[in-house]
Amino acid sequence: MPKTLPDFLGYLQTLIVDSDDVHLPEEIWRMTQLRHLLFGKCYLPCPTRSPIAGENFVLGNLLTLSKVSSPSCTKEVFERVPNLKKLGLYSGYFDETPLGILVNLPQLENLKIRGLERFRASVNFTFPANIKKLTLESCKIAWKHMTIVGSMPNLEVLKLLDSVTWSPEWELPKGEFCKLKFLLLETKFLVHWRANNTNFTCLECLKLRGCSKLKEIPPSFKDIQTLQIIDLDDASPSAVISAELIQEEQENFGNDIQVRVKRQFNLPENKELEAELIAKLESNDDELQISACSQLRWLINEIKPPSKGLISRFVPRLLEFLDRDDHPQLQLEAAETMEKISIGPVDNINILIEQGTIPIMVNFLSSPKDELRERAIEVLGKIASESAKYRHLVLSSGVLTPLLAQFNDKTKQYIMAVATRTLSILLIRKPPFEQDITEQVKSAIRPLAHLILENDGAVLWHACEALFCLTFGKTDIKQAVIDAGLFPRLVELLLSVKKSYLI
Repeated sequence: MPKTLPDFLGYLQTLIVDSDDVHLPEEIWRMTQLRHLLFGKCYLPCPTRSPIAGENFVLGNLLTLSKVSSPSCTKEVFERVPNLKKLGLYSGYFDETPLGILVNLPQLENLKIRGLERFRASVNFTFPANIKKLTLESCKIAWKHMTIVGSMPNLEVLKLLDSVTWSPEWELPKGEFCKLKFLLLETKFLVHWRANNTNFTCLECLKLRGCSKLKEIPPSFKDIQTLQIIDLDDASPSAVISAELIQEEQENFGNDIQVRVKRQFNLPENKELEAELIAKLESNDDELQISACSQLRWLINEIKPPSKGLISRFVPRLLEFLDRDDHPQLQLEAAETMEKISIGPVDNINILIEQGTIPIMVNFLSSPKDELRERAIEVLGKIASESAKYRHLVLSSGVLTPLLAQFNDKTKQYIMAVATRTLSILLIRKPPFEQDITEQVKSAIRPLAHLILENDGAVLWHACEALFCLTFGKTDIKQAVIDAGLFPRLVELLLSVKKSYLI
């Protein structure tokens, strides 16, 4: 882009792009009238490592930025948006999310974080004090860390959407969430929730989604005088009963609260649905087969996952659908469903392996279709990440040659990021590589030397992670790393502000 912006861009205030892979140019920092930037996912250039370095442009009018990729969240970036009030942060798989950097946004009032795989914060970490609304979606946060959230002084709205770890108990210390007015809780794992009459003292609305294992809403909710609504969707029968008891107690004190029950969790429903799915799966109707794939992906996300028997019935058919070059939509639906299955428990991984999924996915790495290559890379990465044994199986399938072939100028950036992540999984150092795989592993060093020159945060992070793993390998692998001439770039990264790249 030219250094001088067209006049109309200089006056632009709102930019909305419905895309998950937007790499913004350096000139974005010259658009000082911007007030709202909204994307499916965007990458912001670092202002101190771009052609505009030295130009002290500040987006002082920018109020909304969503969703920005985690690697883009640096001190230098946030210093250029000092008045930001609403931030959506997208954390990719294995991304290091620098929560401490939020201290540079003192005006922030609304924060949404999606996809945080690892909650890492210093002992004294606190969210910016002005935050009133917080949404955590698909984040892995232990209940013990919820104390950090509960202590936020001005928090009024909290949405926890599938955002806690698998611990079945949540016990709140006294005095937490004292200003909270709205709580949306969505978790498959919570069984026992304990609170006292010093918690949620200002709560007006409680919404529970998919809390099928929750035994009861804390009895102390009967003492919350501000409570107006309890909304339950897919709740256990005992949780519904506890809500009705709270409603009765509140009415005894003259408080008229509403209890809404949309669906009550019912275990037998899955058996009926599974029978329906098998019928669609075994049919000769392409549209019914596509519907079966879509429904299975939905079912995997539900409270009670599909049975091992259903997965065993599905995988062979999905592998057949992958051969349907005459029906690209069915082919893609099958690939997406295979990816979803690979995320599930180890039983699912075993079924995939037993049905010969690994060599089929390796073959798809050479497909001319971007979507199929991406799904194949994801499936192989998920299988390899399950254990050292499975990693060896994937490596032994000859995966490295076609995987390394993804790293070229014609490959789209999002596929490059996925491929780099899977490569880093394959190069995990424990246990050491067996002799028959060592030469394959050494062949990855040259591509990694080029990948650490990339500006894409996700690619750079996973490339550095892969090199870190290789330095714990055999002596000849270490020597190959040294011979690749990586040190000047590594020193540059060491001295850069992107501390998460250090290896």
